[in-house]
Amino acid sequence: MSLYEHSKKLEKLAKRLIQIDSNGECGILGKWNANVFYVDRKKCWIISNAKTQYLVILTDIKSADLKNIEEIFKNAFYGQLVYDGIITGFENVSVKIGGLDFLPTYNDKKLTVFKIIISAN
Repeated sequence: MSLYEHSKKLEKLAKRLIQIDSNGECGILGKWNANVFYVDRKKCWIISNAKTQYLVILTDIKSADLKNIEEIFKNAFYGQLVYDGIITGFENVSVKIGGLDFLPTYNDKKLTVFKIIISAN
């Protein structure tokens, strides 16, 4: 599997969700960055946390899923925490994340390099 960085492509997919004006508030975990990559011609998202560098992968995301992307992300994040042995209540996870605000790409080089290294292994 090859990972291709497509930040601008994600902006095209989620352009109706992107907010230009934001109050700048983030949940306790800070900013998350999302990129699109393809596996067997299916769109997948890799979402990485800027503060912890924790990764969550959402598989087979379709345009129709965008209206429920916050719920899909929170469920995937919670499932990944349980799988990794970091047991906590779903409500606790939801509060720590807060609401999702989609912002334009800001090109975090540190996370881009981190994701390339992870995908190579």
